[in-house]
Amino acid sequence: MNETLEKLEQEIHNAELDSDKKLELEALVAKLKSEQESEKEGLVNDLTKMIEDFESSHPQVTGLLSRVSNFLSNSGI
Repeated sequence: MNETLEKLEQEIHNAELDSDKKLELEALVAKLKSEQESEKEGLVNDLTKMIEDFESSHPQVTGLLSRVSNFLSNSGI
């Protein structure tokens, strides 16, 4: 999970995004890192929304977000 989040951080850093979207994604990754051990309602929903927002314009970011979302879902979070 940590490796995937680090890859996601790198993709976000390298992606051509407007600053608001980049900050939003960075905040979500920080939240994931801090909460990955605990069950927090809405975390998967936040990821799902981000995936929908970036699906067509940033496929690599979307793929990594999907992997994180699937991991959390399979972990019962």
